[in-house]
Amino acid sequence: MSESETRVPHRLTLVWKHCGDCTLVVTPGGERVLLNPVAGRVWELIDDQRSVAEIKNLLAQNGGTSEDVDQLLESMVQAQVLTYESFLWAEE
Repeated sequence: MSESETRVPHRLTLVWKHCGDCTLVVTPGGERVLLNPVAGRVWELIDDQRSVAEIKNLLAQNGGTSEDVDQLLESMVQAQVLTYESFLWAEE
């Protein structure tokens, strides 16, 4: 398994809600980011413990596609609603 598959994504905001099929996320700076249904499902699966590979597996098990997860996660990092940095979370 590659290093990118073992990374654990962390949300940078707790402010979000479902808006129809989409998910609205508010960045720490107050900007709004609208996630499509697949990105919204990925967002829901981020729990500060699951790796990228685990998120992909859960999507695939539930009939979703895991093809674009890496790109979706990178887009969320660029939008500043997600990080892979673990310094914010206690390591056990």
